[in-house]
Amino acid sequence: MNHRRQSMRRVGVALVASAMLASVTSATISGTPAAAARSGAPQQFTAAQAGTAQPVTVPLITGDSVRLSAAGKPTAAGGRVTATAQPRPGGPTIKITATGSAGGVQRISALPADVARLGAAVDPGLFDVTWLAAHGYAAKDARLPVVVQYASTANPNTRFPGATIAKTNADHTAELALDLGQAASFWSAVAPGGRLGSGIARVWLKDHILGYATSPAYTATYPVTVTVHLAADKDHQVFACNAVRTTMCVMGVNLMGITGPAAGQAFTANLLGCADIDPCTTYGLQANVPSGTYWISGWVSFYDDAYDQNVLLEKPEVTVAGATDVTFEVAQARPISVQTPRPSSTYNAMLQDTRTLPDGRYASDLMFSSYGNHQYWVTPSDRVSTGQFRLELGWVGGATPVTMSIAGKGGQALHAMYPSYATFPGYPMYRLATRGAAGVVAAGEGTEADFAKVNARGKLVLLTVANSTGLQCFGGSLGAVMDWQLQNAIRAGAVGVLMDPETPSATPGEFCALPLRGDWILGEDPTPPMPFVSVTPSDAAALRARLTKGSVSVAYTDGGTATEIYDLKFYEQGEIPADQRLTVRSADLTPTKAVYRTDTAQDVLDSRVTSAFQPNEFLTGGVAEPFAAPTTRTEYTGPISPELVHRDELESPGMYQSSLRVYADTNRRTQEWAARPFVPGSPAEVPDVLAAQPGSWGTTLNPVQLCSYCRQGNTFYPIGYMESDRSLSSGLYGYDSASAHLYRDGVEVPQGSVAGLVAYTLPPESSAYRLATDYRLSSYGEVHTQWEFTSAAPAVNRPGAGSICIGTLVSDSTDPCAADPLVFVAYHFGDTPARGFTVEAYHQDPQAPRISGVQVWTSTDDGAHWTSATVRSTQGGYAVTPHVTGTGALSVRVVAVDAAGNRVDQTVLQAVRLS
Repeated sequence: MNHRRQSMRRVGVALVASAMLASVTSATISGTPAAAARSGAPQQFTAAQAGTAQPVTVPLITGDSVRLSAAGKPTAAGGRVTATAQPRPGGPTIKITATGSAGGVQRISALPADVARLGAAVDPGLFDVTWLAAHGYAAKDARLPVVVQYASTANPNTRFPGATIAKTNADHTAELALDLGQAASFWSAVAPGGRLGSGIARVWLKDHILGYATSPAYTATYPVTVTVHLAADKDHQVFACNAVRTTMCVMGVNLMGITGPAAGQAFTANLLGCADIDPCTTYGLQANVPSGTYWISGWVSFYDDAYDQNVLLEKPEVTVAGATDVTFEVAQARPISVQTPRPSSTYNAMLQDTRTLPDGRYASDLMFSSYGNHQYWVTPSDRVSTGQFRLELGWVGGATPVTMSIAGKGGQALHAMYPSYATFPGYPMYRLATRGAAGVVAAGEGTEADFAKVNARGKLVLLTVANSTGLQCFGGSLGAVMDWQLQNAIRAGAVGVLMDPETPSATPGEFCALPLRGDWILGEDPTPPMPFVSVTPSDAAALRARLTKGSVSVAYTDGGTATEIYDLKFYEQGEIPADQRLTVRSADLTPTKAVYRTDTAQDVLDSRVTSAFQPNEFLTGGVAEPFAAPTTRTEYTGPISPELVHRDELESPGMYQSSLRVYADTNRRTQEWAARPFVPGSPAEVPDVLAAQPGSWGTTLNPVQLCSYCRQGNTFYPIGYMESDRSLSSGLYGYDSASAHLYRDGVEVPQGSVAGLVAYTLPPESSAYRLATDYRLSSYGEVHTQWEFTSAAPAVNRPGAGSICIGTLVSDSTDPCAADPLVFVAYHFGDTPARGFTVEAYHQDPQAPRISGVQVWTSTDDGAHWTSATVRSTQGGYAVTPHVTGTGALSVRVVAVDAAGNRVDQTVLQAVRLS
């Protein structure tokens, strides 16, 4: 056998060119493809404009990023977009703002909290996600043109990590080219401690300055004065925001017209100042608007025991008929909490509010935070009478990673938190023993001299942030655990480190935001093998108070790797109730046995992004959950709803899979992600999705899938999906010119091309054909497939339920389209393939002739010798018992035939490992 190793080509959608993501630049609401395998990815057709869109990740100047995934034709708005902000490690909260209409999403921007606190010094054009994506900056290897303006006494030749100076100017500006792959290090140097350093006055994006949007002129306007108040008390720490000592930071208040002459227009309330000082507890803001009804929304943050608290201020419907005063009492905000059947804690969460005008135009705000800072609060509101208002919470949680308490009767519980909820490849997080107790000693900042004063062997060591080395925390700025602190703890024989975020050697009362991360997280230094947890300032104070009276012991429990995950989506419609305690029962949840596999012996970093769409929802926030594969766990999704369509996505190095599902019952399901091998096929139809939202899915703009190996008119497209588990979509693939050959009556049919993809022009009459293909996808197996089938120009359009044809997307073809009767094969190897596995032979078209027979051979020497396997028909396919010995890779050959004589002969070399 000639084992040619040609590449398949993944059909990518240029999401960045989509009108869905481009060219809306005012505040008015107006009416990159994933790689093909985890490594060694085949060449991709960047010119191809077909298939459902794969995710595009837009890196930001701060080191944060925004991930967008959508469905639909890239030249028309209307696709359903999932937006997910991914904060830099330990970074602050990010707020995404999006506008759109009944035609779809039109503009998306993102603003990290530390940038919001810098006000006009950083131009919002740097965070215009739609512009960045449309202009080629949706890649970490892109170089972003940034302009930095310095004070007259500062040095414009200052150099920053990841940036080169392209030009300096007489106006004290420097034009930089920023390597976006090093953006986090760059921003840490530009804005250390959350403040612009090095004499920097302003920062903007070259050729795209947004500034503050100016409102159109109106014949009559009225002042709307917004007062935001949060008293100073023990629960609200004082910190610095915009150079003011305050108990809260106002990140903006906006007014959007719902009715009246300014309907659809957004206004920014300008800051008037503080009604009191040192600390500021009352802010005044004002906007001048014409008469009408408005949605007033704001975002403020405060700190509670060094944990960042994020508050959405909401008044969904305010009438303006003259000078209007609006007051927000932040103390009246209510925290959102989630209670699950078994105890759990938050791993990640997303909070979104959406206000819709009577004509269908809308605006959404989406809030994302890094692990440990998902304390979201909302202000209760009245019910709207015009348009619609919706509040959404996406929430993923599981077993609490670590719990601690002071040992002894009535011991105080500590608010202990690891830097992450799990250990990930590339970011090892060392954990404490499963359960235990240890004495506590305090060792200052953890210098060698500090450790020399205490006996830390076998104990937990309480350390403070290492201010003496130059790191200072300005209330809520990013703090770090230093490598040398943990190395000293290792040498002293400690069992773990407790980190206090306060810096008593600096300004009293200053603190770093929790949880603290390792200082090596942005570099390449290895993580010291010493467990550490953050504790709150009040916890640290309680421990020190106890230590002054004698010895102290702390009991701890490590939660281990989560085997049960909750994936929840909650909605409030029309208003925000005062009670935000959200509870789900087992009867509200659908359990899924989720199996995540890898193609290597090492753990792989997978990231699962989940989202859900209501019937008329075009934009929703995704909740990302990184974890280490391989793993098997139970995922509980809910609360169950018959009209909610969930989009689940999996990303790994070089791997992308997705699924659309409706969770409307408590029946247990099973899904295998990234299972070997990937072979040509078609995802299973999803009638529940089409039934849940009739007319919303299965359209040109929002197809469930594309017709696989289909004929449209006289054009045959050898293009289809790569499948492992048919409930998942593994992306659309085509062949290069050397990897596919089509024959009619023994004579090869000349290849053609549509949108850069191999295609064939065929005569309209029915004929017998043979299609031979070869490819290799990294370590996912070398696949040789030969199909024998009949094909004729379709008389009626029948691409499959919820499917559309490729020609409809790439060439606007209106010819009838239908799936040719190619026989496909799917493999389900499970955990012990040497004992048996399952083969599924099927057609995309359920009305095609039935499968009449399957034969299987296996090999353990890469196809040099083949052994016939025992095959038994079952309800779900064919049960295969191989007759093999060995611990290497199992190769498989399958021949399947249908009742009309259509046939497939497929060989997969190194399909799966036996051990």
